[in-house]
Amino acid sequence: MATEQDPPEGEKASEGGWYTCAPPMCFIGNGNYLDGCGDPQWLAAPPAGITISPYQAAAAVAARLSISPIEIGMAPRVNPEFGHRRTHVGVPVWMWVANPGPTTFDGYSVSDSEGGLAVTGSVKVSSLEWDMGDGSVIVCGTKGQSYEAGFGWAESPDCGHMYQQTSQSQAGDRYTISATSRWQFQWEAGGQTGTIDLDTQSSESLEVNEMQTVNVSPNG
Repeated sequence: MATEQDPPEGEKASEGGWYTCAPPMCFIGNGNYLDGCGDPQWLAAPPAGITISPYQAAAAVAARLSISPIEIGMAPRVNPEFGHRRTHVGVPVWMWVANPGPTTFDGYSVSDSEGGLAVTGSVKVSSLEWDMGDGSVIVCGTKGQSYEAGFGWAESPDCGHMYQQTSQSQAGDRYTISATSRWQFQWEAGGQTGTIDLDTQSSESLEVNEMQTVNVSPNG
C-alpha cells in the first residue's frame, strides 16, 4: 500500500495521484513482470475502471462529512438581566465544548465511496482555537472543563483566559470570541493514505468591564 506522498515537481495533488498495482496485475506473461510494478506511480489519469484519483475521492468524501461547529460553553454564563455575558478585567474566563459528540468534537469512523474508489478512515477534532477578540489566541487540545459554582475564582485547568483590558473600545462594547474546531480527516483510498484538514467555527460575544473601587473615610 502506498503512503501519502507529495506530487512530483510541477504536478498538483488535485490533478493526479499515486497508484499502486496489486502484484497479480504486474504479471505480463512468460514469467515476466512489469518493471517497477508494485511501487507507487504518479498518474495524471486514473487507471481503467477508476474515474478519479484517491486524493480526489477523499476530498469529495470530506466535503460531505457530517461535522458541526461546537456550542460554546463559557463562564461567565449569559446573565438574564443583561441578556449577554459579562465579566471583569482580571477574572478567569472558562471555555469548553457544551455539546460534545461525534459530529461536534469526538469524531467517528468514515466509510464511503467516490468515483469507483472506496474511501475509509476517521474524522475528529485535533484542537480548538479560541480567538478571544483582544489579540489573544488560546489553543486547547481538549474539549475543556465546564465551570461549576464551587470553583470560585479559580482558573480553568485546561482552557481559559483572563482579560487585561475592558471591551469599551470594541463595537457594541463586546469582545467577539471565535471558537475554531480544527478537524482532521485521516483517509485511505486506492492504496494511498492521507490527511485532509477541515474547520468549523462558532462565535460568542462578551462584555468586559473594570471593577470599581470606592474609598470611604474611616470617619464615615
